Formats: sequence, structure tokens, C-alpha cells
Amino acid sequence: MSDQRVFGCDPELGVFEKGTNNIVPPASLIRDYNFDFTLNSRGKRTLLTTDRGLVIEDGAAIELNPNPGTPEEVVDNVSSLIKQFDTLLKSRVKETLVVDKTRVHGLFDTSKYWDGQDENFRDCVRAGCDPDEVPGIYEMLKLDKSVGEVDLSNNPDRFFGGHAHCQNMSSNSDIYINNRDTATVVFDFLVGTANVFLVGRLPNVIKDEKLRLSVYGRPGRFRIQKYSDKINGIEYRPLSNQWIINSRTSTHKVFNLLNTACNVVEWGLSTVFVDQLYDKIPLLWSSLKTYNIEKCRDLFNDAQALLVEIGITSLDDAGV
Repeated sequence: MSDQRVFGCDPELGVFEKGTNNIVPPASLIRDYNFDFTLNSRGKRTLLTTDRGLVIEDGAAIELNPNPGTPEEVVDNVSSLIKQFDTLLKSRVKETLVVDKTRVHGLFDTSKYWDGQDENFRDCVRAGCDPDEVPGIYEMLKLDKSVGEVDLSNNPDRFFGGHAHCQNMSSNSDIYINNRDTATVVFDFLVGTANVFLVGRLPNVIKDEKLRLSVYGRPGRFRIQKYSDKINGIEYRPLSNQWIINSRTSTHKVFNLLNTACNVVEWGLSTVFVDQLYDKIPLLWSSLKTYNIEKCRDLFNDAQALLVEIGITSLDDAGV
């Protein structure tokens, strides 16, 4: 295993009717526009396969699966996949449909793309069929709880995530499993807060972000991942697609903070970290849920000061 942590992400994007906020789901691209597809290793329909990664169907959205690597490599792979899929879309349907990477929100026409449709459209009208895990502290404090599959068949709102994947660099393959009650609380203090105040967004995108946080992207949500026989890690789920498709400067800062959060967990310090900031957890939750930029900045600064106190100084490298 190399000394360089491997990262990944799987940002979702919308294909829209040009000039509208109306989503055209991949199931329609395949059926109505004759897009070819293959099946990936998880049985997902894949619309584009390149040397930079895949573009797959994910309900109402297209999902980018860039090849994992260093932050620079992942950013380049994401950019390449967006350009290549946009080129493919324009070659197949001219200018009637567009990929829009600036939005985190779109409208799904359930009467058009679900009522009377076949099972290929089912994932467009449900969420949570692969449930996220909830940090135990959030459940104990009654801030959040696990929920099952959510029916979206009468809900026109759809939002686009940008989940981050981080390789476990420790010798303990179960480090994230054993610290599942605290690990992503660390991520929320260091990454979730920075995502709110650091990643620049247009006012309409901020409005979409707030709306998204009332439905998806709840703080702390995560999945333990096994990427191969030798590589495991964690998927941090709250982030929208904006952190990875915005500016390279802020994207690299978020990657550095992801690395720092991983170090806190992998060096066995997540319980100490969370215990020291325990009284601020309800404020953290509410600030992330309401997209409160100033409070998120203050909470991030509290977390940064604690990192210095407990002997982790790598946050300086983030340049935040």
C-alpha cells in the first residue's frame, strides 16, 4: 500500500430539457433516445465507459464514477467524464438536452416518468433502498435516526449528491467500523462545516442547498466501504455535487480536510475529539442543516483549535 491516501467520489448530475429545470432520467435516455448501455460490477446500467471512469444510471440522475486516485487525479477524472458525457449527449440528441453541473436541484415529472412506466423507472421514485448509517451520537442525542426506503412517487424534488470516498490507511481494517459512532461526527466538524463556508456558490445554488438539506444530505451520514480485497475505507455522504465540480482551489482544500478527518479517526483520536466538542454537537447539527455560514465557520475554528491542542497540525496544509 502506498503512503498516499487514495480518494474517490461519485457526484451526481442532472440531464435537463434545455432551458428548463425538468430532469430527463437515464431510463428515458436508454428507452426514448436509444442510448446504449452495459452493466457494471454492481449491475448498474452504464451509459459511458472511459479510461477516466464510468457514467452510470442512478435513479433520476447520472452518476460519475471517476477512477480513484490522488485529489488532482480525481478532479481531472471528474472533469473529463463531464466533458465526454456532454459530448455524447449532444451527439445523440443535439441541443434538446443538457448536462447541468451548476445545479443541486431539479424537478422530476412523476406523471411522465413513473405513472404507467416499467420497473426501469422505479429507482427514480425512491430513495434509501441502500440506507445510510447514522452516527450513534446523533441517534443518542435524538438529532437523527435511521429510516428505511423513502417513497418519492409524489415528490417532484430531486437533488444531486457528491459523496466522498476515503481509503483507510491504518493497519486496522475495522477502524471505521469500531468508531462508527464518532467517525463522521469528526468529518462534520472538519469537512461538513468547511463545505458550507468555503465552497463558493451562486445565490440560487445556496437556495437549492438549503432545500436539499431539508430532504437529503443529513449530517454525518456514511457507509463503510470495501473497495477491494486489500482496500477499505469510508464514504462520507452529506456533500452535494458542488464541492467537487466547483473551483479546484476549494476542492483541494476539502480533500485536505477529508485527509485530516481520516487521520483523526485512524490515529485513534475520534473519541477524544468528539468528547471535547460534545456540547457543540447540537449546534453543529443545526448549523449544517440550515446552511449557517457564520456558525459553521466558528465551529470549524473550534475544531481547528482542538486539533492543535491534541497534536494534529496537518490542518495547516489545507490553507483554510
